[in-house]
Order: sequence, then C-alpha cells, then structure tokens
Amino acid sequence: MPMVRVKKFVLGPLATNTYIVYDNDAGDALVVDLGGFSEDLAAWIRSLGLEVRAIVATHGHIDHVYGVDLFKSVFDSVLVIHREDVETLENNGILCKALSLDCPSISPDKLIDREGVYRFGSVEVEVIHVPGHTPGSIAIYIPQLNMLLSGDTLFAGSVGRTDLPGGSEEKLLQSLCRLAKMFKEDTKVLPGHGPATFLGRELRTNMFLIKAIKVCNEG
Repeated sequence: MPMVRVKKFVLGPLATNTYIVYDNDAGDALVVDLGGFSEDLAAWIRSLGLEVRAIVATHGHIDHVYGVDLFKSVFDSVLVIHREDVETLENNGILCKALSLDCPSISPDKLIDREGVYRFGSVEVEVIHVPGHTPGSIAIYIPQLNMLLSGDTLFAGSVGRTDLPGGSEEKLLQSLCRLAKMFKEDTKVLPGHGPATFLGRELRTNMFLIKAIKVCNEG
C-alpha cells in the first residue's frame, strides 16, 4: 500500500487551507480545496514531480475553488465536486460581488454521486456526504493517516455557517453527529480554515458539536 502524505498551503482571499494529498513514490497527488493559485504551490508540485490527478472541492463556495482556472492552465487536471453542489458553484457570482472579487465562471469536470472510496491514481480516500454548510458538502477521510479533511463543516472550536443559500442548520447538526459517530476521538481534523484539531478535543470543547450530539441523541 502506498504511503500518502499531506501538505498544506494557505491560499486565496479568505485564507483557505488547501491540502495536497500525495504519494511521493508513485508521484500521484490530489488537491483538496484550491483556495487560490501561487507560484510557491506550483514550484512545490514541480519539485516533487507530482501529477495532480484531480482537484476536489469539499463544497462549491468560491474561496474553495478560487484558483482552479489558473491552476488548470498550468497543470493538466480536473475539478471534482459533489453533484448536489453544482448549483452552489454556479451561484458564486452573488458571493463574489459581496466579497468584491472578480470571479471567473467555474464548471466541474466530474461529479461525486456516491459516498465511499475513491481512487485518484495511487491515492485512495473515502468521501462522506455532509450537507448543511451547503447541500453538497463533503468530508474526505484518509484512512492511512487517520485524517479527516472537513472542509467548512467542522472547525477547531466552531462549525460551518448555514445562513448562505443552500445552508441548513438541521442538516449540519445531523452531519456533525454522523461524523462524531463514524470516527475515533484520535482522528485528526484538517478544516477548510484555521488550525487543525482532533475529533476528541472538539467533542469535549466545541459547543456546536456538543449541541449536535445532544440533538442527535434526543432524536
């Protein structure tokens, strides 16, 4: 089994955590949540001779796909997003206007239409559908490393907002409860913004997650 690694870059107008999940031996890589394009990112990919098999967005908000067009003009890759977030991607003009950003129109090349294991070259990950922040939000689990890339669903000390179009507090609470039951407390959580954390720490200290568990158990 190939040994995968994770490299983080903080990119774009809203300081998005962009993760490169890669197999250094085979040279395959997966980019998760491309928040922007930078020469440092490009130089690092070239220095390792990586082939980026796909860019996967945990959801369609512009700060998680902001660098896609420029990246694809430099590297041969495809954008992958959950089928229920295509509309979120299409509606980014509203968010761009609010953020005073000049945003290109971005379309997915492939759609995620199921949960489960996905392979991108030699890189294997598990995709979990976690609606709430957006209808097609996903989390990406790396079994070898016991790491969960949570997008904007779960942060250190907080959770994703639900007041944007397509957001649902009820669904977010359900998704959080599901993640809490699926993974062990020592699972490392790598969110879309801010510092990394561990699931156990969030279960003890994150009031939003504590509320989700309570609501789930009462239901």
